[in-house]
Amino acid sequence: MPEENRLPKPTPNQNALPPQNLPLDPAVAEELRPLLRLRQLAREIDAALANNNMELVSRAASLLAPTLAHWKEKQPRLKVGAGEAAQIALDTQNLLDKCEATLQEAMQRIRERMRRLQQGKRAIAAVTDRRSHHLRSRRIDLAR
Repeated sequence: MPEENRLPKPTPNQNALPPQNLPLDPAVAEELRPLLRLRQLAREIDAALANNNMELVSRAASLLAPTLAHWKEKQPRLKVGAGEAAQIALDTQNLLDKCEATLQEAMQRIRERMRRLQQGKRAIAAVTDRRSHHLRSRRIDLAR
């Protein structure tokens, strides 16, 4: 794939995410399962963006809404402290914000490229139209 069509490489963020597996009590991990799944999806989206795998980005993103709905349904019944949940939610939010910014940048580049392609098509059409008009206006004298 040409370099200009690739998404930018993510820049390392020192404040990004803690290690994949936080030392959670198994009971706490079970309570936070939907939230942990959201974080996992965010990481998968980030990795897919880094590898320019838009199909995987799309698939993982389509799972965000149902997973978030499951979390919202479970959240009022939580029996664990809010600290772990808040940290995981904040990490997930930060990662998804980063993914959104990466996609916005890519869309802007694509928009610019499409604009240049349309300008080129219009220029070619104008030249072709002038040329065909010039050829139609010529008459060959067959009487000679």
